[in-house]
Amino acid sequence: MLFYFISQNPIVSILADCLLVLMVYFIAVVQWRNPSLFHIHQLTTQQPDPTLPSAKLSSNGLLDKETRATILESVQTQVKEQALYRNSELTLPALAEEVGVSVHHLSESLNQHGGKNFNLFINEYRVAEVCEHLDQKSERKLIDLALDAGFSSKSSFNAIFKKLTGQTPSRYRR
Repeated sequence: MLFYFISQNPIVSILADCLLVLMVYFIAVVQWRNPSLFHIHQLTTQQPDPTLPSAKLSSNGLLDKETRATILESVQTQVKEQALYRNSELTLPALAEEVGVSVHHLSESLNQHGGKNFNLFINEYRVAEVCEHLDQKSERKLIDLALDAGFSSKSSFNAIFKKLTGQTPSRYRR
């Protein structure tokens, strides 16, 4: 129809319109004969069926319990084996990229399945490492142990250590 305004010759316009109609019908027939031809697999996420019992649906979030558990287990394994918590500048997006999941899925898995936020999750590993050294009667300074474990300052180390263990680092050492 655009060709009516562009072209002075009506035959060219009619031929262009016919070709356009034929092309649309050709694509429709091809799609009808082979439905997977124009199917985009990445966009076909299964939406929860509202008629299913609520036990099958995830409560608060997009992921089901099994997926959350799998993601959390994978993250815990990688954080521990690679000692990712030792990086004092570790962020949720950086950890998500490191383990190969989206930031949203990682956050949902930590919060919904792990019951803790990102900071608490990482700081538990850091405190556990410091406690392990203190239990082995390490003579290193507390600040050195804290910095090696990934804490960025003495004040944050002391506050988090006391929050998680119920006692100060120096008292725990004794």
